[in-house]
Amino acid sequence: MKTLISFYHKIIKGIKTNFELLFWITAMTALFFLPEKSSATSLCVFTWLGFGHCPGCGIGHAIHYALHLDLIASFQHHIMGIPGLIIIFIRIKQLLYPPKQTYEA
Repeated sequence: MKTLISFYHKIIKGIKTNFELLFWITAMTALFFLPEKSSATSLCVFTWLGFGHCPGCGIGHAIHYALHLDLIASFQHHIMGIPGLIIIFIRIKQLLYPPKQTYEA
């Protein structure tokens, strides 16, 4: 029983330590696999509430299309979708491979 509790503590510590990395990977996976134009599976609170258009949905759709390499549709939905996706991938790389610190004497 003590080893099981220790195991859970290690898992929780790992999640706390790598929360941002897990968040970005989960968000990119969700944006890749969610079907387009479906309010039943949308991540948008405004869509759930029945509003017609949400400013954030444009960039979400743009990232969705950029992940599927449909760059023209991505650009049409939001001009910052492709740069945003690049920035997110750079951040994921930084979290996976943190820069090594060098110390000068």
